[in-house]
Formats: sequence, C-alpha cells, structure tokens
Amino acid sequence: MMNPGLLVQYAGYLTEDDHMEMGFKPGKSLPAQALYRRCDPGQLTFKTTESLEDFSEIPGQDRAVESIHFATEIDVDGYNVFVLGPPGAGRHTFVRQFLGDKAAGRAVPSDWCYVYNFDDPRQPKALRLPPGVSKELRLDVENAIQDAQTAIPAAFESEDFQFSMKLLRKNSRNAGKGI
Repeated sequence: MMNPGLLVQYAGYLTEDDHMEMGFKPGKSLPAQALYRRCDPGQLTFKTTESLEDFSEIPGQDRAVESIHFATEIDVDGYNVFVLGPPGAGRHTFVRQFLGDKAAGRAVPSDWCYVYNFDDPRQPKALRLPPGVSKELRLDVENAIQDAQTAIPAAFESEDFQFSMKLLRKNSRNAGKGI
C-alpha cells in the first residue's frame, strides 16, 4: 500500500491504481482531502535527511539511468549528454553524484591552459599542465601583472632613469649641432 505522506510522485507519473488509492481520477476535480496529507514524523527512521544515503538511481527513471550509464561508457570524443526533466526532480544532483563516483575511479586529468601566441595571435598556444597547476599559473600571472603595473611607472620616475634621459637629450642635441 502506498503511504502518500512518505512517497513523493508527480501526477504525470502516477498509475491508475495510485489515482484510485488516493481517491481521485485524472481529469476530475480534486477533493480537498487529496490536497494535503499529514506525515507522522514518528514513522520516519531518521532524524535529519543528512543521515540518508544519496539515491543511486532516480525512482521511475530506469531508462534515463541506463542511458547515462551507457553514455559515460562511450570512450570517443564529441559525445555529450543532455538531461531533461521537471524542476526539483533530482536530475542535477543525480548526474553530479553519478559523474563524481565515475570520476573517482579514474586518473585526474591534466589542466589545459591557452596562452597568447605572439608569433600568430590567431592561434593561441596550448599548455598541458599537471592537475591543479593551472590555478597556480593564473595566480602567478596575476601577481606578475600587478608587480609590473607598479614597477614600470616607478622605473620611469626614478632618478637614474631621469638622469639617463637628460644625458640622451643632451647628446641628441649635441649630435644635431655637429658636436
């Protein structure tokens, strides 16, 4: 017997028996008592949902689960998986958990970074880095840029640079005079 207080189903997935057990028929007005069902917390075997195990499958979605199992076994580039369903059905949670479990048994992939190619700006250079190193590279580049933004103006304002500029101007003027 179905316990309506413990089982959540979408009306579109209910069977004819489920409709009869709940006291309504598709296409007919719902009685007020069908809109609310009280759940006795004493019937629950847990204190919070944190102690519950994650679903290993989506109830009533055997074909979808089989499809994602099949899709993730295809070891050829160029294939994608598109998951469709109503909001709140657990698609995102299930797929994330499934892919996380699948990835846990595999080697961590390399990081790939694309950097500017000064020889051919239309063709960036690809850098293959060990896993996790790309974040360090990004931070190093950001720090180098910040350092340059401070150091370059300071270098042009230094006394040594100003003295060298005066000397160059003087030599340039003297060279123009033929001295």
